Amino acid sequence: MGEALFVDPALVIPSKESDATAKFWLRIAEWENLRNISLGYATFEAATEFYGNSLLPNPHAWIPSGMTKSVHRVFSRLLSRTGNAAAANPLAEGIRIIGNYIPNNFASLLTSDIAHHSDFPEVHMASDTTHWSPPHEIRLEISPGPPSVLNLYFDVDKPTKADALDLVHEYFKERSILIVGGQVEFRILERAHEICGIGADQIQWSASEKSKKAAGVESKIRGLSSSAIIVCLTGKIDHSTYYLMKKTCGRIGNTLHVVESPTGLIELLCSVAGINHELVALD
Repeated sequence: MGEALFVDPALVIPSKESDATAKFWLRIAEWENLRNISLGYATFEAATEFYGNSLLPNPHAWIPSGMTKSVHRVFSRLLSRTGNAAAANPLAEGIRIIGNYIPNNFASLLTSDIAHHSDFPEVHMASDTTHWSPPHEIRLEISPGPPSVLNLYFDVDKPTKADALDLVHEYFKERSILIVGGQVEFRILERAHEICGIGADQIQWSASEKSKKAAGVESKIRGLSSSAIIVCLTGKIDHSTYYLMKKTCGRIGNTLHVVESPTGLIELLCSVAGINHELVALD
């Protein structure tokens, strides 16, 4: 992940002994493996107090049998990563997150961690879906700011926006794109460059409508490399052109990607690159 992440305090400190399951310790161990993760300033202080000078949880009985050494290593490393110590937002006590944070006993730590990121417009936090209601939101407003946005990450294997953009740009770095159907839409081309890193020289847009066939489609497809992305705008071409494209792609061993209209092109291209469009399209 590219952006610096701070950790949800409820991922770090168990609120009661029944929370301190093997799953709890393994989950924070997975997040700790990321080099760009750290504790928020307030959570760092609370965790230091909780785990004590020995860097082991206070009562040891909370650690499942056989995990003591691994828990020690994880928290030794994690507690060495102090979070942002910038001057806190003076309105910290009034910070309100537009979203329901369920672990109420850690709410003050969370808002304090956010307040100490007042030199950033947005903040990024590793969390868990069980800590939020509704559990599917990934981008929450903060008032008053700055920061004004809290981006949540629930899966250690999923990239942040910056990483996703890097991945999608790398995927399309040297690929040609053939789009058949409709008319050239420069707004879409600008968006393809902004999100996918695709230059205008990489795209051929063969204009056509259902009543006016695109010219030379078969030869254009045959002239492309095997890594090229071929897209058919099904709502903008006639059936015979679609079947010609499908047959030609089949003969040369390429995939025909279909989408109904130009408005779905960017989402399709992100999907082809294996990236969630909603992540990279966040403004």
